[in-house]
Amino acid sequence: MIQSEVHEAISRLSVNQCYLVGVGLVRRLVPGFVFFAKKHGLLERSEDFLRALSKIQSTYDVALLKQSESDEVASVIANLTPDTNDYDDTSASYALDAASAAWLLATCLGSPVHEKVLQISALSIDSADRVIQELERIDFFNKDIEKIIRNHEIMQKELATQARIVDIAGKNHPEEVVLNEVIGYADSHLGSVAL
Repeated sequence: MIQSEVHEAISRLSVNQCYLVGVGLVRRLVPGFVFFAKKHGLLERSEDFLRALSKIQSTYDVALLKQSESDEVASVIANLTPDTNDYDDTSASYALDAASAAWLLATCLGSPVHEKVLQISALSIDSADRVIQELERIDFFNKDIEKIIRNHEIMQKELATQARIVDIAGKNHPEEVVLNEVIGYADSHLGSVAL
């Protein structure tokens, strides 16, 4: 499986460190939602998504999340999530990955954080996979498809970036400092949709 090393590293983190990884991974998927919104003239939807996301990514401690705010953000994100059946292009899939990842992050409170962040990681990898298949026009029935995708430069960058976010989140520094470093790194290494 492509993501096994990253997922093993995530599993070894504390709950708060894992949450910080989730924040970084979700930020990297945002361009997929923005791309979709621009393509379909839904700029207000994009702005609402960014506002909702900023509410949940501003904390570095899962214990500081408020249930009511978390529920509200999850609801807003769920309402902004596009139905891929309503659109005939892959931009909706990128937006769905971003919205699903943001929803998972918003619903971390009171649930297995590691499981949700592993799902966010998988969504990021799925987005990179989709970009590679589009760029390279890989035949879905090609028997070497997994090897081609795993070895592609975009996937290698995705995995390296996720590994670096895990490393940053695992630092033994004050969590507020680590949050700022995770956000800064994620913002300077956006997901594959931004390429």
